[in-house]
Amino acid sequence: MRPIEFARGLVRNFRDGGAASGLGFLRSSEIRKSLHRVPDFAEQGPCEIHVLLGSDRVDMGLWMVASWLLATKRRWNVVFHDDGTLSRPDQRLLLKAMPDARVIMSDESCGKLEQHLRAYPLSWRCRNIHPLSRKLFDVPFFCRGTHFISIDTDVLFHGYPHELLEWVDNPKGRTLFMQDVKDCTLPQAREAADLLGCNITGSINTGIIAIGSQTLSLDIIEQCLAKTNMFEADPWYIEQSLYGVLASCSGGVELLNPNTYEIPVGKPFNEDAKATHYIGSIRYHLYGRGIPKINSHFL
Repeated sequence: MRPIEFARGLVRNFRDGGAASGLGFLRSSEIRKSLHRVPDFAEQGPCEIHVLLGSDRVDMGLWMVASWLLATKRRWNVVFHDDGTLSRPDQRLLLKAMPDARVIMSDESCGKLEQHLRAYPLSWRCRNIHPLSRKLFDVPFFCRGTHFISIDTDVLFHGYPHELLEWVDNPKGRTLFMQDVKDCTLPQAREAADLLGCNITGSINTGIIAIGSQTLSLDIIEQCLAKTNMFEADPWYIEQSLYGVLASCSGGVELLNPNTYEIPVGKPFNEDAKATHYIGSIRYHLYGRGIPKINSHFL
């Protein structure tokens, strides 16, 4: 994280969350030295965990992975994807904290995806319209296996996520998402789903995705982009909406229980939640509440 970003984050967390959030943010880099203290669990998770992150979210990403390891009590192959802002020092930091992880830097991913999407020019354009779109294209391309879990850096796990682990062991063609606090599906995505003859599942949130690689059809994505004016829509929601189309058209979409996989915007935290998505408006709680709960495992 660049010094100016660190300073802004520190001021923002003290302002929004008081001393607990400010001090939590100040100490968040401790995970770089604490992650090795996670037990070396005997059981190996059968699929990869993919994480898109940038330079300002390196420590957040490590905390998320630490919480996932502690919650699942398994070892996992973790793949970090550069959103375009990771530096080489960031890459070295990630690999020092997690020597067995893969870090896909932007120069590698852009070169390979440009070739991979040569026959899909609209998909290539979409991939570059917003960093979040890399979750839709880069993750399945670099995935080694038939299915994967993608988790955002601002998600922390506080309990045993048996729904996700049951899916990992027996996906049955289903796709799992978090349930959003409101339906942000783009109208263009609904239009595309209608043209494809499927009913799109609304209110999905891609903070957590459990999906089979075969569900992410480039042919369907290209059709969606060709037949709608999606490029004129809010780029923040293109990736999420296309995920909704693809998963709905393949069948078997399931939304995780929002009480146990929570996005607590405008409501109290559920102390029994298995995972919390600390999205932007409540990000300060990640430092004032979430990380201290995880950090207690290291004390």
